[in-house]
Amino acid sequence: MHQFEEYIDSILADFKIGQRKKTEMAEEFQDHLKSLKQEFIEAGLSEKEAEAQAIKCFGESKVISSELARNITGYRNIFNILMGFLLSALLYTGSVRIPVPGTNSWDRIGNVNVFIHLVFGICTMLFFIPVGYYIPLVLRRACTAFHVLMTTLIAGGVLSILCVATGYYDLKYIPLNLLGGLVGSMLGFGVLNVVNTVAHKLRVIGD
Repeated sequence: MHQFEEYIDSILADFKIGQRKKTEMAEEFQDHLKSLKQEFIEAGLSEKEAEAQAIKCFGESKVISSELARNITGYRNIFNILMGFLLSALLYTGSVRIPVPGTNSWDRIGNVNVFIHLVFGICTMLFFIPVGYYIPLVLRRACTAFHVLMTTLIAGGVLSILCVATGYYDLKYIPLNLLGGLVGSMLGFGVLNVVNTVAHKLRVIGD
């Protein structure tokens, strides 16, 4: 059992969680390893060989530790946060060049209805890309595409009502803005998943 304890300690060593939670996780791992060990003993291996084979089947400790970190800490880590700031800065730099109705930049295109709808939709989509990226970082329980969509729908609905109430745009633009917001948030959530995967791979390599 000493071999199991060292193995489990190597998995949980760097986790910043309460001792009670760590003990519960260690007991779960221990039970699973014991079950695997018993299977190998019944298959004819010695006790020492069965322990080694159980650990091998359970998985490489660094990989398991990385997967557990993803499940426990979610998306919230410094790498994801910094990349989010970079994404927001890039989007802002690009979006300020988009012609906006009612400004001098819009005169280059003209007051054409289809372009107005298109620009409003694109602007909303660009605005909600960082929103979709940051929702799982701010709200730990909002870690699935469904949660991000529902949060975006609520936020987009409230924002649209405020914009209509303040005269920023008409009611006819609400559906397009909501659609742009949902598309943008899903793009942001997709980017976060890619960044998060890179972050955990870098951590495994670094370890």
